[in-house]
Amino acid sequence: MKCWVALPFCVCCMKYTLAAKVLLICLLLSVLPFSMANLNIFRPPQSNQPDCDGWAQKLVGKTLIRNNEESSLSGDQIFHTKDLPRNHRVLPPGGVMTMDYRPERLNVYVDENNKVKSVGLG
Repeated sequence: MKCWVALPFCVCCMKYTLAAKVLLICLLLSVLPFSMANLNIFRPPQSNQPDCDGWAQKLVGKTLIRNNEESSLSGDQIFHTKDLPRNHRVLPPGGVMTMDYRPERLNVYVDENNKVKSVGLG
């Protein structure tokens, strides 16, 4: 039996009608781009960002290591995370970050080997 009713759910067949399926697809396609735009997936800062109170000069090119970690690199090639400002976050490649903006927070962008690529505020 073919449904002729243009309602979202056909009572006689107990199935969603073609109109409902088309409407659902249209709604998903219209909402999806807006929801994806709100994701802030790792975006390194632009090169025109300020020096962040000298942190760019101190960190870029150095490898971040945790307080108790040993490293075969020389002292001028490493930077301990304990020496970073209290309000900071380290962002690995592909890392997801929150959308809250804190102008006093130092964002440290590292590569796969924990080498600092750039820094930014926020």
